[in-house]
Amino acid sequence: MAGFTLIELVIVLVIIGLGAALVAPAIDSGMRMREVRSGVRALASVFKTLQSDAIRTGQTQTLLIDSVENELVVEGTNRSLSLGDVVRLAKFGEVVVDTDGVARVRFFPNGSNSGVSVLVDDAESPENLGYVVRLDPLIGSVEVFDESTS
Repeated sequence: MAGFTLIELVIVLVIIGLGAALVAPAIDSGMRMREVRSGVRALASVFKTLQSDAIRTGQTQTLLIDSVENELVVEGTNRSLSLGDVVRLAKFGEVVVDTDGVARVRFFPNGSNSGVSVLVDDAESPENLGYVVRLDPLIGSVEVFDESTS
């Protein structure tokens, strides 16, 4: 009678288990980086939206970037966006951060803004290995730099 022995089945199951153990961390890492890239896109999108809103309404718009709560809040409204637990707003440049870890970025009706650069990375990765999102203060263009390749 043809078939498989118990030893052969156990060996195959061990090989499958080892393969799964090796692949699982890579899948998790890929999913985490996907969340970070999504956070970068969300931040850039909020920058462009508030610039557009300021021009359209003729009123200054203020974005609060809260690194402690990990969220973006439009001041004076109930509009906010949480970036979740994976994404970390690690470092700010070109803006004053208050003692609560909140940076304020103002968008003016003429299309300019107060400017900011934000390092967005994985909360479990070493510092300075994410993406820098920079908002040009004069023309409002948004640039994204990958710090892990530089």
